[in-house]
Amino acid sequence: THKTVTHAAAVALRLVGETSRASPRQHASSSSSSTSCLSLNCLPPYADNGRLVRPQPAIFECNDQCSCRGRCSQSVMSQGLAESLEVFETEGRGWGVRAKDNIGPGQFIAEYVGELRSAADVEEAVDKGGDSNLDSYLFDLDFLDDYVKKGGATAENFDRTRFVLDARVSGGVARFINHSCAPNAFPQIVFTSLQDPRRHRVALFASQFIAKGREITYDYGYRPGACIGKTMFCLCGEQSCRGQLL
Repeated sequence: THKTVTHAAAVALRLVGETSRASPRQHASSSSSSTSCLSLNCLPPYADNGRLVRPQPAIFECNDQCSCRGRCSQSVMSQGLAESLEVFETEGRGWGVRAKDNIGPGQFIAEYVGELRSAADVEEAVDKGGDSNLDSYLFDLDFLDDYVKKGGATAENFDRTRFVLDARVSGGVARFINHSCAPNAFPQIVFTSLQDPRRHRVALFASQFIAKGREITYDYGYRPGACIGKTMFCLCGEQSCRGQLL
């Protein structure tokens, strides 16, 4: 019942160490002693203005281990919160987040941050019923699971410990962003200096123009029936509302 980014993947998965053809847009120089951020991406993820060009299974941002040392246009989420956001109390849906300024399509909104915990520990806590609201603040880090399913690796290649981000106690503004069946934002897997496929970062980007004052939402990726004995109905109110999340 945790939030997931699996549904946002649009092209074939790649991991650090895989080769890819060089991009014609050379924002970063090549180096024999370090890797260019562009060589790790299927296509340059960001335009020169910092906007995401298209969703990708994973983005490898420029960082201090890259040959261009984080000085090119392929470093966006690493720069921190860029947009002005406001947490507010919605009518019947708890807390929400809205834009304090216009946000253009492809613009970085916020990173989903929280305490890094093993999925096994979290599931045990949920099963014990210690906190009925725990599920609401969990985000699965499931890039490696999806990569293995698509044949990119075998279980023996990696430590298969699964992790989740728990934003219940320690988290940022993104934990208050609500679900919608007609969202205006989406989650995107991002790797920076730590390129462990089990512990990626999660960024939220605008999928369309978001006007000042409008609530920001994304699809949590829940599946009805995924959690036996638990039902959750959607309150987004959109014409395309699926009605039931779990």
